[in-house]
Amino acid sequence: MQSLEATLSYFPKEILNERESKSPIRAYNAGIFGGANIAFFKEYTEKAFEFVDKNISNLSKISVTNFNIFFEQYLFYCLAKNKHQNVNVLLSEIIGDNQYKGFGDFARVSYEKQYLHLLGTYKKREFVCAQMANRLRQDYPIYYYRIIELFKKNEIPLLKNYYFFVDDCSQKNLIYRNLTLKQSFATNTIVAKNSELKLHLYAPISLKNVLEKNKETKLNKLQLKDLTLFCKKINEIVKDKFSLISNDYLYGRDLNANCYFQYLFEHNKEIYTKKIIKAAGIEVVNSQYEWTSFIENNNDISNINLKVNEIFTTVITPECHSKGFSINNIDALDVILLEIITNEKTVKEVLDELEVYFDKDDLKKSKSGFEKLIFGRIKLGFHIKSIQVLF
Repeated sequence: MQSLEATLSYFPKEILNERESKSPIRAYNAGIFGGANIAFFKEYTEKAFEFVDKNISNLSKISVTNFNIFFEQYLFYCLAKNKHQNVNVLLSEIIGDNQYKGFGDFARVSYEKQYLHLLGTYKKREFVCAQMANRLRQDYPIYYYRIIELFKKNEIPLLKNYYFFVDDCSQKNLIYRNLTLKQSFATNTIVAKNSELKLHLYAPISLKNVLEKNKETKLNKLQLKDLTLFCKKINEIVKDKFSLISNDYLYGRDLNANCYFQYLFEHNKEIYTKKIIKAAGIEVVNSQYEWTSFIENNNDISNINLKVNEIFTTVITPECHSKGFSINNIDALDVILLEIITNEKTVKEVLDELEVYFDKDDLKKSKSGFEKLIFGRIKLGFHIKSIQVLF
């Protein structure tokens, strides 16, 4: 705020008056924006444009992102206050800057959440954006596949190379395949026919590229040896096992996986009788160091666990996108959970078998806390596709 005031040469009088009052800086989030007071909105938009136009020469000197919030949301607040204009809001509580939580939690739609808004950093998180795309495909397949068709017609590369295996990538054909694969997933074989083999799709992990992207991180001999072995194991799994998996199976899996959260957690009393199982096709790799973030996100050394004499476990999941697989780190509890559900189990059976790994007194004190912990691990399994529900 101070940097804007020191740099900008013009401010609407409503903002100046609000700043002179020494009141806390507040704004209306414009995630949902509209109203019937046309005169007010007309005045507001005129003032917003004037605010920008009279500061054109100064925009290169400031954070434009911060200014965007300032001339849009703070100006709206100041003008509404000045005009004594009543404003209805979806969320009545006052939320601090960058303190929004749960607005990108697509897994809780629609049984727990009815409103999402990808504000701020949510737009930059690949995982959240993928969840948004999955939700669009589930709720509005016509719009989703219209976008896919446009990409195909304009020869724009897509992350999901699955679409390149469809002879007719028209919107109508894609929607039909969506319905067919979702309904037939339970009976589809995981092994691809010879004509469907996709070995050429996979891009092996290049140790050279990984080290180049993380060149600021200096690894010792032991770490380099462990990373080399880790990459080798993944590439062998991809070549020898994942290349034999049907794209149709994986796409059908993804279509169904988006429904797991609501199916299992929508009705609390029914959770315990529903069945889960370890997902077919996944593989597990152990290493002395945690390399997932190092390879996937190209993060710096602060995000890599460099302790020795520990075993880190990574789930390798086959995917029908251009890389062909995803990797995710899991902890000891996740490993035990996957072992328990190698064969299908009800959630009640899973909870009962996991109790032996916890202190009896702790379980008596907080049975609900224990269940919340296990449900959280199941949700993680849904996200990384290591656990599936049996409908």
